[in-house]
This record gives sequence, C-alpha cells and structure tokens, in this order.
Amino acid sequence: MATVGLRAANYRRPLAHFAVAVNSRQLCRQAWLRPPVLASPAIAFRRHYAQEPHRRFVMQEFGLFSHYIPQPWSTSPSVFTKAGRESLIERIREGVRSFFGVLNIKFRLPGWKKSIFAMQAEELYNTMNEAYAKGDIKLLKEICSPDMYAKLKREISNHNRVFDWELVSSQRAPEISHICCARFASGYMFAQVVVRVDQKQKVTLHSKNAEPVSKTMHVIEYLVFQRQITESSSPWWITGKLKAPSWDQPAN
Repeated sequence: MATVGLRAANYRRPLAHFAVAVNSRQLCRQAWLRPPVLASPAIAFRRHYAQEPHRRFVMQEFGLFSHYIPQPWSTSPSVFTKAGRESLIERIREGVRSFFGVLNIKFRLPGWKKSIFAMQAEELYNTMNEAYAKGDIKLLKEICSPDMYAKLKREISNHNRVFDWELVSSQRAPEISHICCARFASGYMFAQVVVRVDQKQKVTLHSKNAEPVSKTMHVIEYLVFQRQITESSSPWWITGKLKAPSWDQPAN
C-alpha cells in the first residue's frame, strides 16, 4: 500500500495542517480496508477444488523448481561407488520430498489421485500436440502456462510447415515420476508433477508441390504440470518438459 505524505504549505497555519494530516490518514485507512480487485480465473483443466481461502492476488506460475527423474535400480550405479552413494542420497531425499508433496496435494485438493491425474495428463498432452499442429494458439493458451504458451506461439509463427499429428498407440500407461511442492514466504504453495508419457506418434507433412510424407516415431517425454494449490481458481497447466535421461530413450 502506497502511503501519501502531505505537507502543510504554510507552517504558520497549524490547524489547517492538522486537518490535512487527519484526512490523509483516513484515506490511507480506507485504501487498506478496500478489498483487492481479482482477475477472472483462467479456464481450468480437470480442476480439483480445495476449501475456498480468502481472496487475494493469484501468482500464476513460478517456473520449474525440480528437474529430478528417479532412475530405476537396475540401471543405477553400485552403492559401493561414490556415484552410487550420491545417487542413493539423492533418491532418499527426493523420495521424502515426493512423499510430502503427495500429502500436500491431497490435503489441499480432496479427491486427487495419482492414477487418474496421470491419465488426464496424457489426454492434455495429446490435446496440446493436436493444437500445436493446427496452430490453435487459443487452445494452447488455455492449457499451457504463460511461459510455455509464449514459447509454442513463437515456434508456430516461425515455422511455415503444415502438418498433422496423430496418436498411434500408447506403448505404456502414463505414470507419475516425481512430485514436489514449494512454499513461498507470501503464503503461496505450488505443486509440480512430472508425468512420463510413452507413445507412438505419427506426423504427416504436407507440401504444395509434393505428396504428403508421414513418419511414425516412438516418443518418450517427461511433462511438467504445475498448479498453485493454495488458490482454488488456479488450474493445472503444462509448464514444460524435462529431457529424457540417457537410460530412458526410445528404441527407434
């Protein structure tokens, strides 16, 4: 809240100066009591509502605050090596962080389930790919975070290709790889969920002077979803992607 300081123009008029000071304090008190103006909520994807908190400014996104992807035990280095011990310590630390992340999400969003969220996340991923191929920036704006939307919009405007995207099959059921929450001094808490998607996709390129060219690809991607879970009007958004590690590459 900005405080406006008023000074008397003439110190020889103490009564007038006192009246101006009292009036300024009343204006400041009124500005403090006036409720904040809230923007209309964005269109949500599969919202899960918690109890309604008191209204305040909603922070839309924070950016990625974890890049951790758990490595399977079968490909992890031996615990008798330095790298293995460091990997084990990180696994334990991130495992505890993920455990409390799940508790925070379920506490703030009653009814939230990992299996259901993973399936819905893959559906939203497919919608994003279709919208990207069609150049539907309006739909992308609804399902992606502001930074992710700006990136995809820029890519669409820069390339001149016309293509179709199609899901051939899911090679493996989508699964949540990692969950974590971050709380900020202002009272906001963000939840970040990383979902692994394993699919076969078909992309068909169209050209004016040639026949369409199709290519089928095996794709493994780690999608990052975020939501501000301390505000019921905040939606789940696709915030970005994590690079698939070397030990989890598709066999094309």
